[in-house]
Parts: sequence; structure tokens; C-alpha cells
Amino acid sequence: IIDPYEEYKDLLGGEYGPDTFAEFEKNTAGLDITHVPLSAEDAAATWSEPVGFLWIDLTMNYERLKAIFDAWRPHLVAGSYIGVTGFEYGNLGTRLLAKDIEGLGYDPILVDQNRVACFHKVGNSRAVFYIVSSDDGGRYVREAQRSAKSVKRHLKLPTHIFLSGDTKDDLSPFTHVHKLPRRTAKFWYLDSTRFFVQAVEELSGYDQLLYLDVDTYICCPCLDLFRVLDQYDLAMGQSPQRDAIASVVGAPPAFTTMSIGVNVFRNTERIRVFLADWLARYEAHADFYDDNDQAPLRDALYENATVRWLTLPPEYNLSL
Repeated sequence: IIDPYEEYKDLLGGEYGPDTFAEFEKNTAGLDITHVPLSAEDAAATWSEPVGFLWIDLTMNYERLKAIFDAWRPHLVAGSYIGVTGFEYGNLGTRLLAKDIEGLGYDPILVDQNRVACFHKVGNSRAVFYIVSSDDGGRYVREAQRSAKSVKRHLKLPTHIFLSGDTKDDLSPFTHVHKLPRRTAKFWYLDSTRFFVQAVEELSGYDQLLYLDVDTYICCPCLDLFRVLDQYDLAMGQSPQRDAIASVVGAPPAFTTMSIGVNVFRNTERIRVFLADWLARYEAHADFYDDNDQAPLRDALYENATVRWLTLPPEYNLSL
């Protein structure tokens, strides 16, 4: 149970505090229950385990409830359940929150019973995205289009293109087109790293994301790629340029370089903090890393202590 059990008065006039916790302990004596003495949002910020059941039992306004749900949503795995209580009080935010949850694709399995509703998360929401420059006569855009067609054929997932520059080309088959600001760095890969961080923020409504380089091609159904995210935050292939990349932090040759071109990850605050660290390292040592985004990524991974990451088998990132 997550609750600081500090002195608190809810919107209905109910008062809670240490005495409430003492009563809770008495009523649950003998049960295996762990108490986390934090607010719901603070607990979510440091949470690392997948969540199969989320019970929202709070008499708060809509804004507070939604903030709590948004904080915990990234931790909810496919197949999880959400319970929402407080429906008997029309002036609270639970009914609005329930509508939001259903609107995000959660199936109602126990519809408003005056006091409670329950929802089932059938699957994770997923998307594929690309970072593309319109330079070189639109060549990169056309390569990304070929890749997106293979995604549509084999994965049937929405595809997002984040485009730097202008193009008059038809941007099918992309599901969504996002306009990026103009480049400001002397290195494309420094700009593209900034764009990567921006793209992940804009795609925060998805639970899981697959980034692909424009010159990739999905040659068969491989949605099992996402299944590793049940246990890991991030999965990437190895780069063929293993020990050719210099390190600011002294990463040894045995710590091989990972490839940006195919990487799948959980879209969580933990990952967004990691991506920000990758960008900060690149910006701080741009002249050292030169036009190579995988070098600062290697250093970020080497010194990472929070993100759980996995090396994909070679067939998932095969260079020909």
C-alpha cells in the first residue's frame, strides 16, 4: 500500500493520518503487505517493477487523480487491471478519470457500479518512429518510406516520422508527420539526438516505442521484439564498429558499442531521464564525440545504474 499517512483532510471532510495507519495495521495483521510511506506520485517516480493491478482509492479532484494515474500508467503491463472507486460522489474526479482510462483503450470489465469501476489493459500501446532529414534531395525520406511500408506489412503498427526540413513529397504511408525545428548544430547526429529526445516526449501516450533508422527493413513479423520489455527497459543490437569509438569515461573495449538503428524501449520517465543524459554527454563533448551519436550512448550505458538493458540477437539488427 502506498500512502504517507500524514495528516490529511479530503474533499469530503474525512480526516486521515497516523491513526488511520495504526487502524490499517490492526485490520491487516497476519497479511503480507508492504507499506511504502510516500505520496503516489513520489512512489511512481522511483518505482522499478511492473504493475499488474492498480487500485485508485482517493477522494481527490480530477487534476490530482489524473496526475497520479499518469505517473503510474507507464508501469502497467499488458494484462493488468485498474480499479477506480468513489463513483458515489458526483463532485469528485473519479468519473472523469474513468472516462479517460477507457478512452486510452482499456476495456471496462466492471462498469460503474455506483461505487467502483474496473478496467483491463489488453495490450501495450506501441508505435514506430523515425528521425529524418530532408537533405540530399529527399533520399532519406524515401528510405524511411520504404522502411515504414515494411512496418505496415509485418508489424501493423502506427508509424511516426519526425522531419527536419521541408519536402514536397507525399509522406505516405506514415501514420503521423511531425515537423522538427531547423538544425542548429554542426553535426547532424547531435541534432538528431536532440530530435530523438523531443520525439519520445511527443510520443508519451505510447507505452512502448521502436526506433528505426531510415535504412532499415522489417522482413518478417517480429512483434516478439516487444516482449523483452516485460523484463527490460531497453533493447538494442550491437554495432559492427565495436572498439573504434573513443570514450570520455574510459569504457573498455570489452564494453561493446550498441547500435542506434534498431532499438525498442519502454516509454517511461526512467528512459526519458536516460535519454536526457545521453544528449547532455553529447552536448558537453561534441568535439570529442564528433558526428557519432553512438559514442555518447556507449558512455551513458557504461555509467548507467538504473536502466535495465538487453543486447538483441544479431538477426534483429542484421547489416548486409
